[in-house]
Amino acid sequence: MASSANPTSSPFNKDLVKSIESIKLKNEDINVTIEGNLSAGKSYFLDLFKEIKTVKLLPEPIALWTNFKGINLLKEKYENKNDANQIAFQTIANLSRIHQANLLYHYNTVKIYERSLASGFNIFVKHAFEKDGLGEIAFQTLKYSYEVLTTGHLRSLSEPDVLVYIRTSPEICLERLKKRNRTAERTVSLEFLQEIHAAHERWIKPNEKGCLPNMRCSVIIIDGNVDKDKLALEGNRVLREIMRIAHEKFLKPSISESISCENGIQ
Repeated sequence: MASSANPTSSPFNKDLVKSIESIKLKNEDINVTIEGNLSAGKSYFLDLFKEIKTVKLLPEPIALWTNFKGINLLKEKYENKNDANQIAFQTIANLSRIHQANLLYHYNTVKIYERSLASGFNIFVKHAFEKDGLGEIAFQTLKYSYEVLTTGHLRSLSEPDVLVYIRTSPEICLERLKKRNRTAERTVSLEFLQEIHAAHERWIKPNEKGCLPNMRCSVIIIDGNVDKDKLALEGNRVLREIMRIAHEKFLKPSISESISCENGIQ
């Protein structure tokens, strides 16, 4: 699914969009992260929310990763899986995400990220360690880096309120991957996508409260195997969850009492 897709009409409930745009957060953000395999549909899904005026989008900075000081770090990560390349890519990936968050730090609003520091470590770094021969010292270095970037004052920048997992079969991901034809991804195999899919399934297991263990966030699981129109409609579930969090944690009574998110939403 290409990120340039532009539905002819909004897939979102109009009243819900108005409610989202009326949110007035005071010294707080609501952070949403969209997770999933390569070519799961994350970019397309993220792009849908650009119509909402008060929502800030933070896509993966692929242009930086594929041309960092003239080096395609993403390509090196997939093709030359030595410790130096794995550390270089993950370090730049982590710092670029923090940089994105810092640039929007003064906006008290809803921010939707494409992937997160958490999936970077829990999915990709762990996979490199378990499957691609990442050494113990390199793994511990990236683990320490992740821990530093996700604790203390930085935690608010790195931990989402809502985690959206687009669950797409590896076979469909591979088909879409071939269509988008990124140079850095030409060596990505079905086996790799199957392993990354399995890693997501192990990591994203909500507890009885609908939250991830050790993370203060709710989880929404979306079927990424459906067509674009059906996937787009799932955005309403995300907006309802944003409003639930805003209502419970941040909104002034005068505003929250006027909002009824569930009415008329399919």
